[in-house]
Amino acid sequence: MSRDTKTHKNSLFAAVSCSFMPFVVLASTPLNVYASSTNSDSSVLFSSDRVTIQTIHSSGTVVTQGSPLISSAERLGKEIKERILPLFPKKLNAIDIDSLKISITVFPTLPSPYEKRAALWAETDAELDAGDPIIDVAISEITFMNPEAAYTLAAHEIFHGVHARVHREEKLWINEGLAHVFEWMANQKLAMSYVILKYGFMIQSRFATDFDLSANTEATLGGYGQSFLYFMHLYKHCGGEKLFWKIVESPNEGLGTIAWALQEISNEPDSPIPSVKRWSCSKLENHYETFVLARYLNQNRAILPYGPTLRIHGGDLAGKNYVWPEKELSDEAIMKVLSGIPVVYEGSSPIDATKLPKEIQIRYFDLPLPEATWIQSQVPNAGTQARTPFQAILFVFPE
Repeated sequence: MSRDTKTHKNSLFAAVSCSFMPFVVLASTPLNVYASSTNSDSSVLFSSDRVTIQTIHSSGTVVTQGSPLISSAERLGKEIKERILPLFPKKLNAIDIDSLKISITVFPTLPSPYEKRAALWAETDAELDAGDPIIDVAISEITFMNPEAAYTLAAHEIFHGVHARVHREEKLWINEGLAHVFEWMANQKLAMSYVILKYGFMIQSRFATDFDLSANTEATLGGYGQSFLYFMHLYKHCGGEKLFWKIVESPNEGLGTIAWALQEISNEPDSPIPSVKRWSCSKLENHYETFVLARYLNQNRAILPYGPTLRIHGGDLAGKNYVWPEKELSDEAIMKVLSGIPVVYEGSSPIDATKLPKEIQIRYFDLPLPEATWIQSQVPNAGTQARTPFQAILFVFPE
């Protein structure tokens, strides 16, 4: 999409709103965004040393004292300064976080053709190249007036602004997964909960690094949900905030980002990874094995000890994965695995690996405790698998 610097401001990310929701759901996609208008004025609603919130309104109108816009701006401005910005480390690589400022612009609706969008991070490459310290976020008025939605979107889009300054070339699936986890770190579960419940589990069970961010389809939003799940599992099991910021600062891209961060944090003398997780968090492939198994164990199948394996944020939200067991490996099941959807096998005999495509991984598992689930690539013998059926999960490593 071409840029017209006279009328448009380029955005690397834009938040997509879902019209069927009572609140907005985030999903970011490359777009060119808002145009200035000669028929509008702006008024400052809130201003502090680091946060400014202004509104765009029709020429000739004014925002009066006592307007709900002002009280909403005061609330959000305070939340950004006291709850969101303190989550960032003082420095990320060479970026001094305290030097950054936030500018929020409230529109009655985002300009055509983006009227249905809820909010977006809007900065040009030129601004980033020049070291502009102001993170620009645009938000629709209806979203802004909802405290939960405004806070969620602010956290999500501000993170994008910071991340772009640290690692602008990072892959979008990583940007989005991290931004949703950052919402969770900011103690906000509104938007991400809906993404996970509706799309991450129920519609899209395929984890992928190549989902189309511009399609705005159910599969696209499913990709967002799966990306969030992956990074939340990393966060919960392999180092929390310490790992999160390692990923943000990684000099690599894509899966190389994750591999680098896991290696770095595993090698630290005071590594936050619990001893029981050292194997699963030691490298990318090991973690992915435990991630796909955790998705299966979290299904609502009355396996009570496994409810908290993913540990998203309580309740039974993490129990809708729909990775159901297969009694035999049909051609359809094998195609599902090759497409990126894990398949669980529960059969009376072990799997003949010679009959499967070589890229399919097989991991047999037993079910003791969530923290020490036994998993191996070899066929279990009678001593280790005293009961039938044989249980295994089949998957391919993402690329």
